[in-house]
Amino acid sequence: MLKEFEVVPGTRILFDHQVFRCETIAPLLRDDGSDRGLVLVWETRCPHCFAPFFFTTAINCEFRPSRRCAAHRAPGKPVFPKGGRKQERQGRELTIPAQ
Repeated sequence: MLKEFEVVPGTRILFDHQVFRCETIAPLLRDDGSDRGLVLVWETRCPHCFAPFFFTTAINCEFRPSRRCAAHRAPGKPVFPKGGRKQERQGRELTIPAQ
């Protein structure tokens, strides 16, 4: 579980080979404008398109982050399939064109 005193802006967490960085702590407001508490705003990169994206989590909850951006969401599907990250990386290697 994440506790308010353990996570400050700039904190980095490595979760299943993906780095998450706490950007800020923001108030969570109800529709009527009253304060409901605080949330952590996180930044990471999508493992498919490498674009940065943000998401929020409650301060006092288990860390279960969003792993992909909105364009590549796939609930219940692992980010890196069985066989590990090595297989996934091999498909994305850069190739230098012959001159």
